[in-house]
Amino acid sequence: MIVFFGTQNYGKVDHVPGLFFVASSFFYINFVPLFPTGSYLIIDDGKQRGFRLGLSGKSVVFAYLRALLLCGGIVAVALGLMEVSKHPHVAAGLIGAGVVAGLLFFLTYKITKPSPRRALRLASQAGIPPE
Repeated sequence: MIVFFGTQNYGKVDHVPGLFFVASSFFYINFVPLFPTGSYLIIDDGKQRGFRLGLSGKSVVFAYLRALLLCGGIVAVALGLMEVSKHPHVAAGLIGAGVVAGLLFFLTYKITKPSPRRALRLASQAGIPPE
């Protein structure tokens, strides 16, 4: 069995397209975030330069939430497909729950935009002019 582990950024929040976003570095095993090691303000210029921030609770919560929604949705759909012939009503419920989890996963990227005040505060930390 192959096991992947290391650190990677998860929990992308406060994204201002073309400027920056906040992400937290996590130690992971098999691409599942286990514990955060720090948060960074990542400049969105293609080079992915980053500035260390204090640990961002918002980023950490969304990293865990997205992992839960994605894994839970996949498991629910798989279990639902296995139950189709035996218990069609249970299968429909599981597949429906998996689809809802997938939709919520994508929705989390839409609801994590920064407020204008937070965006200005993050921009000043990165040395980006407020204009």
